[in-house]
Amino acid sequence: MRFVVLGKPVPLGRPRVRMVVVKDKKPFATVYTPPTSRKWMDLIRNVAAMEMRNKLWNPYSGLIAVTIEVTPQKLKSGKEAKRVGDLDNHIKAVLDALNGVAFKDDSQVQHITAGFAKAGPAGIEIIITEL
Repeated sequence: MRFVVLGKPVPLGRPRVRMVVVKDKKPFATVYTPPTSRKWMDLIRNVAAMEMRNKLWNPYSGLIAVTIEVTPQKLKSGKEAKRVGDLDNHIKAVLDALNGVAFKDDSQVQHITAGFAKAGPAGIEIIITEL
């Protein structure tokens, strides 16, 4: 399975914590994913689901290898924009987004190849192969 998600790649951000106060109840903390990371992961998930539906693929159930190529956004001047995030955070965003969609669980991933591309439209290319 191979697909491309176009747009400015967003790495998985650190979890955020906020206090919730409900009237007449004890305050409690909730943990959430930053909105920009969540939107990017939703886009990856939706593109993968569309590709799988269009090609009548089922989620992988065996061991898999994942290749990820991140192409950073370019500035209007043509120069590469400052890269935001480490490669491992981009990998985490992709694997978390595809968990339960393209494969049953990310524990199936046995091999990962990833890198940053120098040329091309901003986005991320994802290739999943069965081992």
